[in-house]
Amino acid sequence: YLAMTEDEIELADCYNNYANIYIHLHDLEKAKDYISKADLISSENDYQEMIIQLYDTKALYYEKTQDFKEALYWSKKYYHVKDSFAILDIEPIIVDNNQKANKIDISDAHSNLTIYLIGLGVLSLGVILFLFKLKR
Repeated sequence: YLAMTEDEIELADCYNNYANIYIHLHDLEKAKDYISKADLISSENDYQEMIIQLYDTKALYYEKTQDFKEALYWSKKYYHVKDSFAILDIEPIIVDNNQKANKIDISDAHSNLTIYLIGLGVLSLGVILFLFKLKR
């Protein structure tokens, strides 16, 4: 992704946007063509943000073609990745306008996850003690 030019990034974004437009216009042949173009650029350049966005676009495309099994596959893939970023409390798309970089501070994410797990443990202990006291 770091080696991608700004033009390649914008081109992949445009192709994905065109695909979404054609999906909504019910021109599924053109939509599939633009999905393939965005997918090719994104895969060749390891452009993870677009690859993730394409999961959602593919889910919508397959829903419109009534291939619900394929739509479910891409939707699950999209939400799995999206939810993974949400649990870690980080944004999957981090782009600086002056310097196209994709850097995520994992140490902050691990700290947040640790705090979340400790809180969950304390809450669980409180519920167990409460239930134990009720049982007496």
